[in-house]
Amino acid sequence: MNFALILFLLTVFTMCAWLLDLLILAPARRRAAALRVATWERDQLARGAPADASARRRIEDGLVRRPAWLEYTAGLFPVFIVVFLLRSFLFEPFKIPSGSMIPTLLVGDLILVNKYHYGVRLPVINKKIIANHDPQRGDVMVFRFPRDTSIDYIKRVIGVPGDRVEIGSGVVRVNGQALTEPYIAELPGYTGMWEVPEGELFVLGDNRNHSSDSHDWGFVRQEWVVGKAVIIYWPIDRIRVLTHPNLVHAAP
Repeated sequence: MNFALILFLLTVFTMCAWLLDLLILAPARRRAAALRVATWERDQLARGAPADASARRRIEDGLVRRPAWLEYTAGLFPVFIVVFLLRSFLFEPFKIPSGSMIPTLLVGDLILVNKYHYGVRLPVINKKIIANHDPQRGDVMVFRFPRDTSIDYIKRVIGVPGDRVEIGSGVVRVNGQALTEPYIAELPGYTGMWEVPEGELFVLGDNRNHSSDSHDWGFVRQEWVVGKAVIIYWPIDRIRVLTHPNLVHAAP
């Protein structure tokens, strides 16, 4: 079970508790409080004692206040809904798990992923409902791993639909043009040629000879795209915006 699904279920559960409290339990507590205060005031009047305002408030507050189980369910709904909406539609944090993107990204770097750059998707089922930008060559992109879509990977987009990607003699060519890649750790030591199908992407890690990527397991379907990596926000000495590299743009 992935984190997005867990967050969704927690949001739904706390929302149900919040609605239950708002529509049924809280009004019942207020009615009980009003009845208890009225009884207390009659008792005070019968004894000839003044109706102390602070005592009345203590009785009301004690009866109207949410019980502990609601504080930890309905009370957390605003927090969960804000986190769910931010993470689902705006930005999602991501921790770099491996060295496949060295030197651009190091193991343990914390980054923010722009979830709406490539379009708005429904959470959990990852279905696009609003289109935005298409992935571009050079983008650092988070996506669901084709062999296990419960795992997120991060690589750089090298080929888009219709491109012919060739790797040989340490050079990456797209549609016959060699790419200028100032971000790579070392030249690739493997060879191959791939035609990128419609609706799919060819991705490589910047640490070319130490990356499991499209040269190994194939293309990434665009429906598996999570978002574009935009900023490193931790550790503090590595905070920076991930700018788009000055690649040679391959001819169509």
